[in-house]
Amino acid sequence: MSNLRFLSFIYRTLIALLLFSSINHPVSADIKKIKVLILPFYDLHKKNMDMAIPDTLRAALVRDKSIEIVPFEIAQRTTRKIEPSLFWAERGEGWYGGGLIWEVKEEVLQETAVRLSTDYIIHGNISRFGDRWRVDAYIYAGGRKRPLWSFVSTGIQDNEIPENMDTMAKEISRWIHGELAVERAEEYIRGYMAGAHTYPATLKMVEGLVRDFPESIPLNAILMELYLKEKSRHKEAIIKTGLNIIDLYPSSSEDDARYLLSTGIDPFDVLAKIYEDGGLLKEAVATHEKALELYPYGTKHHRYGLGKDLYLFAVSLEKDGIIKEALDHYMRALEYLTPASEEYEPAKEGVTRLSTSIRR
Repeated sequence: MSNLRFLSFIYRTLIALLLFSSINHPVSADIKKIKVLILPFYDLHKKNMDMAIPDTLRAALVRDKSIEIVPFEIAQRTTRKIEPSLFWAERGEGWYGGGLIWEVKEEVLQETAVRLSTDYIIHGNISRFGDRWRVDAYIYAGGRKRPLWSFVSTGIQDNEIPENMDTMAKEISRWIHGELAVERAEEYIRGYMAGAHTYPATLKMVEGLVRDFPESIPLNAILMELYLKEKSRHKEAIIKTGLNIIDLYPSSSEDDARYLLSTGIDPFDVLAKIYEDGGLLKEAVATHEKALELYPYGTKHHRYGLGKDLYLFAVSLEKDGIIKEALDHYMRALEYLTPASEEYEPAKEGVTRLSTSIRR
């Protein structure tokens, strides 16, 4: 059996097994299913369509009883009415020594999503570098121009692809359910604001969603909003949630960053204030420093916050007789404070006082 036939056999066998495993999961009629359309992937090396990868993803995702896979044949008929060249348009000669390069036309995706009422569309490509391969998958929401998220899988042998695509399908399923969890949390919050739910019930519900999806910045932001309504009771929880958001932020998507901004919550500032109130000035300083490194919003505010906390830390160190370190903190405070701030002159006096003390 040739390598090509062998790989094709592996694909077909795995797909058949995955489909068979889904038969024993009946779906309740009252469950609203999530409609997902998976398009052919593009093989950048062979310059043609790869049908095996999307077939494997479909077979894996169909096991999720809350997901409905839109048959590609239906999408194909619909899309041909929009664009005779289907989803791809010639872009000209390109990589790997010429040939045709094809790209998904996003306006066609949008129109297809609207006509088929799909919630998500997935497409992607496979590239090869010597013996290695890489699959990139992109997920769009119906009517959105830019992909909401991307998924990457890499390997060496082609026979690894089916298993890796099964893993990618689980990641996609989990991501989709995380997005829906945000919608559920927002709906419950609206009910709470309207008086339909109590604060404890709302808090319990959102905490449960965050336990299920701890990597969701929007869910963590919603939870922090709730904690801040009774700040004095939830200081430890606010710290834990704030640290989680800060850890997630460097790898967050634009949409997640935008969502965080829309809440009006600056997790760095919230955390720093909790630390200040608890006398944890070293932690407050570190939080403002991290904000200036990672968070491109409120820079002026965080510069002042860092200067103020460095000054307060210096005062504390001086009281404890740790003179050299106190002097260093006074001097650092002056790098961030402006002459208009109330801590500026006391910090200057601290530098003069401790410098004189050390010289003696």
